[in-house]
Amino acid sequence: MSPETFTPEINPAGTFTQIYSLFHELMTGLSEKEKDVLDRLARLEMEEKRLIDRYRAIKQFSDRLWEVANVCEILFNISDERKICEIVVKFLSRMYPESRVRFLYANSGRNRMRLVAASPPVAGEEDRCAVYPMDCLALKRCRPLICTSPEKEIFCSELKEVSPTQGYLCLPLMGGGSVFGCINMVIDHREGLNEPALDENALKIIDIFTTYVSLIINNNLLMKTVRREAMTDRLTGLPNRRYVLEVLQTEIFRCERYGNVFSLALLDVDTFKSINDNYGHDEGDRVLMLIADTASRCLRKVDTVARYGGEEFLVILPHTGLQAAVTVIERFRKIFNQQTFSDFLNVKNVTLSAGLAEYPTDSNDGPTLIKIADERLLRAKRAGRNKVVWE
Repeated sequence: MSPETFTPEINPAGTFTQIYSLFHELMTGLSEKEKDVLDRLARLEMEEKRLIDRYRAIKQFSDRLWEVANVCEILFNISDERKICEIVVKFLSRMYPESRVRFLYANSGRNRMRLVAASPPVAGEEDRCAVYPMDCLALKRCRPLICTSPEKEIFCSELKEVSPTQGYLCLPLMGGGSVFGCINMVIDHREGLNEPALDENALKIIDIFTTYVSLIINNNLLMKTVRREAMTDRLTGLPNRRYVLEVLQTEIFRCERYGNVFSLALLDVDTFKSINDNYGHDEGDRVLMLIADTASRCLRKVDTVARYGGEEFLVILPHTGLQAAVTVIERFRKIFNQQTFSDFLNVKNVTLSAGLAEYPTDSNDGPTLIKIADERLLRAKRAGRNKVVWE
């Protein structure tokens, strides 16, 4: 018997269905994986873009910080506050060209501010900007005032020209417990957007910069105060010996260059020791203060009078020959004597003696001129006091 032959039953329709099902299952799996891969790629692309934007922002922030550091290094070497203000305004305008910048600076009494620098230049608006410091919202709050939309936020009445499509910053400058200025920036909104052109990093840069500007200006003011005090006699408020010797040397240089003349006088209170002994040192101090007051009445602004030491005062009279100087000092002597009869002093009829010298007739050297004036002062004392000797 021959072996049986097995013949499978073939169902063409079923086979096709199975193949299609397997193929569909395979393609569905591939599509899901592909979709997952594409989603991952999209997320990576977004993350890459975010990191690139972040890097660019950090790079720009770092570059701006370097710019701030460089300009601050320049500002630290400038002693003129007005020049500092001008550089600050130009720097901010260059960094943020979409803004208008103004620098308001307080006067010496710190009770009023005035416009000292602006970009673009401002014509005829100084009176509007010269506000009382305590009328400024930023100064009242002692912190920056940031307004992105005048329609929605606190609006400064001094900035009447700010439109709804602009924002502004008011940045107070403070130091030593007082306010000495304010930087104002009016910023145009980004085109088509109701938001300022300055982002958060830009605001940080501006805040850092203005903080350093405050330190620089305050440091300048402190240095000037220290120098002024080092050059000023505390009792009389007049320049002291150190200052007047510098003025004397400067005047000599000027006269050497232009061929001018000047005179100097050395004044001394007669019988000053007796006043201190009989009336007390407070009375002696009042006598010295009266000399300072008389000087403010009798001398020109270009003249310099200083407390040279003790009861001696040195007067420098630019562009003044000896005879004209004699007239000035004689008048000074007489007016001072008249003032001593006022109620300001207990002691009366206090007198002065003076010795004069002229540059270059007597000498072209400062110490020698003072020595000659001192010798003539001594002769005035010996001749009976209350005199002016010039030869």
